[in-house]
Formats: sequence, structure tokens, C-alpha cells
Amino acid sequence: MQFNPSTYEVSYDGNLVGLTPKEYSILELLLRNGRRVLSRSVMIDSIWSLEDPPDEDTIKVHIRGLRQKLKKFGAAADFIETVRGLGYRLTKVENK
Repeated sequence: MQFNPSTYEVSYDGNLVGLTPKEYSILELLLRNGRRVLSRSVMIDSIWSLEDPPDEDTIKVHIRGLRQKLKKFGAAADFIETVRGLGYRLTKVENK
């Protein structure tokens, strides 16, 4: 995976992955935290404004979209791991 914060682009196996701004922000947050488990509330606090935070189900929707888009380009189905009752983290990140 190639992650370019200066252009807000993500590519996987040489293919540009079209992400929404929120999907990009979630992926960036996960990448910056490696194997650390992030709760939905931490993700919301880190990404959304205090005036208009979404409910925690919004994170589930964005994570599902991220998984589908990355899987389409060859990422493992468990690339973003759900840690039951705690949150999400990345499995081992491979540079391609």
C-alpha cells in the first residue's frame, strides 16, 4: 500500500483507490496507529468536528466501505481487523 498524505491518494498494488475524504481520514488514522486498537469514539473525536459528530454506527459504515474498496484491489478481507467490544486496528501492513 502506498499512502501519500500530500496528495490525499492511496494506491494498493499499483492501483489508485478512490476513497471519500472520511474513508481517507479513517485509513490515515489507522495507519498512523499501527496495531493499536482505536475505539469508534476515538475515531469520531479525531476526525469529526465537535459541532457535528456522527453516531458510532457511522464508523461501521465507513469501515465497511474501506474494506470493500481495498479488497477490490487485493487487500486481505481482514486488513482492517475488528476487535470485538474495543474497536478497530490494522493487521500487518504490506508495502506494495
